[in-house]
Amino acid sequence: MAPPPKPQSSSSNSARSSISSGTSLELPIGNSAPAPRRTVQGPGGGEFLFVDSQADTAENHALKKEKQAFALNKYFRRRREAAIERVKPSKPLPSSRRRIEHQSQLQNPATGDDEGTENRDWELEDFNDYSAITQYTSLTTYLSQGHTDPFASAAVELTNPRYSYFYHFRTHIIPACYPLDATRISTYWWRQAITQPALLQALMFLAAGHQASLQLTNNAHGRNSQETAFRALKDSWRSRGDSLKLLQDIIRDPGWAVAESTGLAIATLVTIEAVNANFAAVEAHAKGLRRVFDLFGGLDRADHMFLSKIYLSDVKAAALTNTRPSYPIFPKWRNAILQHAKLYQFETSAGQGQGQARGQPAHELKLTTPRHLGTLGTSFFKAPWYPGLASSMKTFLRVFLRLLVYYESAVLAPELVMDTDNDLYILFEHQLLDTRYTTAERVITTAEDEAEAEAEMSRSLGINPRNSPLNEPLRLTLLTFLTTRMWHLQPFPAMEYTTRYLKEGLCATLPDAEIDRNRDPETALTIDLNTDTNTVLHHLTTTAPDLLFWILFVGGMASQSYTSYPWFVEQLALSVRSLGLWEWEQAREVLGGFFWCDQAGLKRAEEVLWRDVLGKVAAIGWEGAEMISRCD
Repeated sequence: MAPPPKPQSSSSNSARSSISSGTSLELPIGNSAPAPRRTVQGPGGGEFLFVDSQADTAENHALKKEKQAFALNKYFRRRREAAIERVKPSKPLPSSRRRIEHQSQLQNPATGDDEGTENRDWELEDFNDYSAITQYTSLTTYLSQGHTDPFASAAVELTNPRYSYFYHFRTHIIPACYPLDATRISTYWWRQAITQPALLQALMFLAAGHQASLQLTNNAHGRNSQETAFRALKDSWRSRGDSLKLLQDIIRDPGWAVAESTGLAIATLVTIEAVNANFAAVEAHAKGLRRVFDLFGGLDRADHMFLSKIYLSDVKAAALTNTRPSYPIFPKWRNAILQHAKLYQFETSAGQGQGQARGQPAHELKLTTPRHLGTLGTSFFKAPWYPGLASSMKTFLRVFLRLLVYYESAVLAPELVMDTDNDLYILFEHQLLDTRYTTAERVITTAEDEAEAEAEMSRSLGINPRNSPLNEPLRLTLLTFLTTRMWHLQPFPAMEYTTRYLKEGLCATLPDAEIDRNRDPETALTIDLNTDTNTVLHHLTTTAPDLLFWILFVGGMASQSYTSYPWFVEQLALSVRSLGLWEWEQAREVLGGFFWCDQAGLKRAEEVLWRDVLGKVAAIGWEGAEMISRCD
C-alpha cells in the first residue's frame, strides 16, 4: 500500500495554482532564494520582464528599481532604433511591400465576402502607389528635416547643426527673401553650395545668424532657447571666418580666381553683408568682386543666372548706401527676362504701345488684373498732383502697379511663375536706385559716358521731369515697399538705413536745399533735420494728405523695431487725425487706393502699428489746435 502523500506548504500550493492557471509568474518555493527574473524575447521583437506579482509591493525597492531600469532601457533602445531608421540611405518601395502581401494572400486566399474587400484594398493601394513611390524616391525626402545627405555630396563635411542651418536657409530664408519661385531658387543654391566650400560657408553664416536672431526675438526669456541662439550665433561667425579664409586661398590661385564660382561666392557675401548693414565688409567685398571681374574679362561672358546674382548683390549694396548701382544692366540680360515686355511695356492712352516689342501685337501685352485688386493705383492716376510728376516717375508707378498685380496673382497661382520672374524685381530696383530727383524739381540723369544701353533705357523711360517735390519721396517709398513687401527684408538690419533715408526725403527743405545722397551713410544718420514748415513733409500735408498717409504707413511698417519708428508713428497720428480715419477699415480703403495688399504674414505687424498710432492719437487728442508735422 502506497504511503500517504506528504502535506505541501502554502507557497507550494500557490505555485501550483499559478502554473495551472497559466500566469507568467515565477514564485519562490519554500524558503529558497527568489528565482531570478527573466527577460524573454517575445514575438515581433518585443521584450518582456517576468516579475513576481505578489512580491511587487511598495517595500520591495529592488524590484521597483529593476522595473524602472527595464523601462528606461527599452525607451532609449527605441529612440536609437528610430534615429537609425531616419538616417537610413534607402527605404523599401511600396512595390516591395506589395509583393510580400501578394505572396501571403496567395498562401491564404480570401473566400466569400472577403474577396470584395480584398479587391477594394488593392484598388486603394493602386491609387496611392504613384504618390507613395514619388515620396520615397524624391531627392527632397532625404534633404528635408530629419534626413542627412545619404550620399555625402557636399564639398565639406556637414554636421547635424550645419544640416539644420542649411534646412533653415532653404525653408525660411529663401521663401522670405525671394519674391517668387522659391523651390527652384532653393534647388539652385543647393547645387552651387555642395560643390563650393566658400559659398556653403557663406550660406551657413547667413542661416545661423538669422536663426539666432529669430530665437532671441521669439524666446527672449527661455534659458535653453538663449543658449541655442548663442550657439548658433557662434557658428555663424565661425562660418563667416571660414568662408573668408577659403576665398583668400582661392584668389591666390590664378586659375580659380577667374572662375564664376569665385565671383558667385563673393557676390553672395556682398548680399549678406549688405542686408546685415555691415558697411566696411560690403565695400571690401565689392572691391574684390570688381577685381575678379577684371580678371574674368567682364560680365558679358557670364550666363543669365550668374548675372542675376551679381545684380542682386549690386542693388542691395546700393540700397544700403542709397547710391547708384555699380554695374550697368546688359541688354542681353534684360531681354532674356521672359515677361519683361508684358510687365514693363504698356499701351498709352492713344492706343500705341510705349516701347512695344517688335512684331508683337499690342493686345498681347495686356496684363489681366484680378477683380479684388482692381482699385490698386487708382488714387495715383486720378490725383490732381499726378500730371505734375516727372515722366520717369509716372512710368515707375505704372510698371510697379503691374509688378504688384503680377506678384499677388503669382502667389495665389504659382503655375504662372517663369524662371526669370525674380529678375523683374531686380531690374526695377536697379532702375529706382539709378534715378535721382532733387527737391528743386530736377532729375539727376546718368553720366554721358555710360554704356549706350543705359542711355537707351533712360530715353525709354522718358526722363522729362515736371515741377513736383513728390518725385523723390515717391521713389524712396517705392524702394521701401519693394524691399519689405516683396523681398521681405524687414527683419534685417539694413532696414534701419532704408527707413532713415525715407525720413530724410520727407524732411528735405524746399526749394533750394538738397540732400546729398552720395555722402557717407554713417554721417547721414546724424544730420540736423530741418523743422521749419518749408519741407516736403509739410507740402504733402497741405497738397496730398492721403498720399502722405500711405507713405508714412509704408515707412511705419518698415521701421518697426528701428530708431525711426516713433517718428513715423507720431506723423501717422497727425495724418490720421487730419483725415478723420476713425477705424481700420477706413484706413485700409485709403491704402488700397495706392499700393497695398493684404499679406497673411504681415497682419500682426499691421495691427501693432495701427494700435500704436491710435494710442498716439489718444495722447494728442482728436480735437484741438492744429499741429505742425516736425522732423526732429
